[in-house]
Amino acid sequence: MLAAIDNYTPLSAVAQKLLGQGKMTFEELKEELKSLEHGRVIFPIFAKIPFLVHCFRNKVPFKLKDYLVASRLLTQDQIDEVAMEQKNIKGKDRLNLGPAAVAKGYLTSRQLEVALQDQAFYGQAGDKVKMVSATAEQPLVQSLVGHLGTTDPSGLLQSLSNNRETGVLSVELRDLQFRALFEQGKLTHAKLGKVKGNLAVTEFASVWREGIFVFIHRQPPPDLSDQACQVDRPLDKLLLDAALATDHISVVCKKLPKGLKTSLERLEDVANLWHSTKLVDPKDKTVLKAEDLAVMHRLWSALDGLTPLSGIIKNLGDVSTLDMVTSVDRLLHYKLVSVPAVDVSGPLHKFQQIAKGVGERLGFERNVALLRLTLQATQGYSIRSRMFTIGSAGEVGIDFAAAKSAGATFSMIAKDLEDWQVKYVEYVSQELERNVLRDIVYKAHQG
Repeated sequence: MLAAIDNYTPLSAVAQKLLGQGKMTFEELKEELKSLEHGRVIFPIFAKIPFLVHCFRNKVPFKLKDYLVASRLLTQDQIDEVAMEQKNIKGKDRLNLGPAAVAKGYLTSRQLEVALQDQAFYGQAGDKVKMVSATAEQPLVQSLVGHLGTTDPSGLLQSLSNNRETGVLSVELRDLQFRALFEQGKLTHAKLGKVKGNLAVTEFASVWREGIFVFIHRQPPPDLSDQACQVDRPLDKLLLDAALATDHISVVCKKLPKGLKTSLERLEDVANLWHSTKLVDPKDKTVLKAEDLAVMHRLWSALDGLTPLSGIIKNLGDVSTLDMVTSVDRLLHYKLVSVPAVDVSGPLHKFQQIAKGVGERLGFERNVALLRLTLQATQGYSIRSRMFTIGSAGEVGIDFAAAKSAGATFSMIAKDLEDWQVKYVEYVSQELERNVLRDIVYKAHQG
């Protein structure tokens, strides 16, 4: 179970994978999750999800303490204890609930970050960010906690600079982390994954719109304070670069149907362009430099027709979004890449609705049997058949990791999915009345 949990894959996909492999039953999966939650190995879900669903559906704002108690991360007694202790602290040394609970050891910083993310998304209105100071006895307590959205990256950096802060800023979004070192308000070092120094600052300020940030009065970690991470340009100049980068990224993204979530397919270099020494920039008509061509070729080689551009940026690690979209613009100009003509999300959703409707009439077991039978009829036992998943209740899904391993593109997946659906409907038509099946298919396509 833990091996299947990677912090990003939805629980439904994890369940489909494990149940589809026959490694456990649904009841065993649920009990295992409860056991992991009870042991505080995973973030709580059984108490948390009903609470968040209620608040989100009914547009009910909630405070952090409500969430912590409802999720069973803290008891009401612990909340009261923290509140009482902070009430007795005077002046600027007083902490708000989240950092105070971390300082007490009741929460980890990661648990607090997830809680703030949930509050920002589901809670309709979050607590305002509050500046606090660390006491001598608590040198590692957060002095600033909040989430992007209430403030933008440039404003956050400028605020720390204007307040002449000293410490480390850490901003996390899923598996990404931006860190910056301030000394008396001067930004001296920065790192975003493998992107370092000036480029890390412009990348953060131009692209990030979400994330939990924590500013800590502490000594910098060794990997942040090395020379490669050094920032040697003034912050105002870097923020101006970031603003220009934002504009350019926006212009290129408008050419793509889903912006940075677009997946591009690599085209063959029939004109042997990669061996040309005179490729020019489509805009200013200047000959491209060797480093520009290197980034273009890395991107071209990494495109698989499945992974979105945002995923390519993450996989390459040391290429900024600005350099990436600039390369995309050039690759599109020279017809070395193309946007897939199909999108699998629409056909997949329709197939899911048809399978759901059929399952409600034939029963889940019979429906799953038909799905497996028709998948085998169209794909056999080929490696591409592993691209598709079938849940215990007949949920149809796509395993993009398996599709990538099989070398399949969006066009190939869409064609295989269509063939499977046609065969499935053909088999179902032998067991359901024609009018009933027609209504199911009609509703799926209308929906």
